[in-house]
Amino acid sequence: MIDAFELILEKDFSFEEIATALAVVYKIPVNEVELQFEDQFVPPASPLNLFGLANKTGGEFSLALRLSPCETQLAVNVITIAYGLSLELGTSCLLPAEAGDEQDCMLLVSSSSKPKVVLVLEEYDEELGQMNYYIQ
Repeated sequence: MIDAFELILEKDFSFEEIATALAVVYKIPVNEVELQFEDQFVPPASPLNLFGLANKTGGEFSLALRLSPCETQLAVNVITIAYGLSLELGTSCLLPAEAGDEQDCMLLVSSSSKPKVVLVLEEYDEELGQMNYYIQ
């Protein structure tokens, strides 16, 4: 089992679309996936295989997800998950880069190219109350 991890989607999708894509990637029933906005969190009523919290973002990437496998033995590589989501949703994902000490570096995962480390400008938009992400 893997710990919780974060990724940022390039495009905005409904929770239903994301849950369906995650079910395909993890090979689990869609009713075992639950997504909620972080600021509207309500503990899940039933046991799940996968739980996620979302936040709207801005810039070139519009939705941040924090995914947590729950009472499960899901053993899938984070890059594989991001690649599968990219393929299922037709988008790109940003993952925190493990290589290097630069906090501005993230791993760009897309179904159309190999994963690559990119520099990402992060800025907080106080008016909208959200993070904005731009590839430099």
